[in-house]
Order: sequence, then C-alpha cells, then structure tokens
Amino acid sequence: MVFPKYTYDQFDKIKDPMNIIFKNATLDEIKLRFDQFNWRFRGKYAELTWDQFTPDLSPRSKQDAQRVKGSFWKRYHVRIWKLPDTSYHVASAHNERFTLAFGHKPYNFESAKDRIEETFDGSDNWEIKPGEHDLENRDDETYHNGLATEIEHS
Repeated sequence: MVFPKYTYDQFDKIKDPMNIIFKNATLDEIKLRFDQFNWRFRGKYAELTWDQFTPDLSPRSKQDAQRVKGSFWKRYHVRIWKLPDTSYHVASAHNERFTLAFGHKPYNFESAKDRIEETFDGSDNWEIKPGEHDLENRDDETYHNGLATEIEHS
C-alpha cells in the first residue's frame, strides 16, 4: 500500500507531513474516540480527491474530518482523510500556535502524534503500532521523524 506523504496548500506547495494511519476503522469510529477524549470538531467534511498512483494528497483537497484539543492560541490539531476504496484513513497531526502574522502555524508533529497514541491506547478495540510506516517525510525543523504510527481497529 502506498500512503500519501504530505498535505498541500492551494499553491501546490508541500504543507504538512502525514504521521498517523488508521486501519480498519470507519470515520465515525475514529471521530467517536476523539470525542470521548474531549477533542473538539472544527471544519466541514469534504470528499477527498486522491490518485491511487500518486503518493501525495491532491492539492486543495479538504479533510474528511478534523479535531482540536487545547485553546485557540496553542493546541493539538489533526486532519483526517479517507483513502478511497481502501480500509485506511491517513492523518496529519501537529501542535500549532496562533500568531498574528501567520495565523495557526504547526511547530511540532511528534508530540501531537504521541497525544493521539495516548488517546487511542488503553482500549481493547484499538492496537497502536508506533513507527509502523516510514513515509520518508522527515522534517527536523518541525520535529517530525518521518515515521507514521498505525492505529488499527478490531
């Protein structure tokens, strides 16, 4: 299975690395687990356009769901996409802070990935596999090691 490595902005520029892969879970099951741990809904659902032969998300595509935890000024943020015709969802999770110059800007992907692992850990229905997939999207500036955690629902 080839997974997308990044999200893109409206100018086709790489934006955020993917770092979470959900397997065998519906979007409703994923959202419910986040909701149980007080992650809040933000944004609208939208259908993802994704080319099976291109390992990256199509530019300007909206996420299927997103959740935030924290304040407006500093928070965890995860965006989730369903990969069509598969049992997978991919996600980009990060810490972000708000600045007047840049709006919400990610600054750390590893701590957000850890927080999501904690959110899904401790349940018989979810198996956490840290570093299961090397997506080759390491970014030292924003603290991302290039490894995606797989979270499988049973």
